[in-house]
Amino acid sequence: MLSAVTAIFALALGTLAAAIVATQIMNIAFTFSAGAAALALGLSMALVFIFGGVGTWAVLKAPAVPYLRSE
Repeated sequence: MLSAVTAIFALALGTLAAAIVATQIMNIAFTFSAGAAALALGLSMALVFIFGGVGTWAVLKAPAVPYLRSE
């Protein structure tokens, strides 16, 4: 859920920045591509899910007994 919120916020900010640069600095028309935006959102959320899952799996796979006995 956090990756989805972050990806949507980044998409909105990136789109705004690209529109400003394209229209104000480069003097060309700005066209939003929904397909490219959806692909970027999907890939970024998939990468966060994969790398987060790998990191979490390593922690969850470790036995808890040594940590509980040290308290």
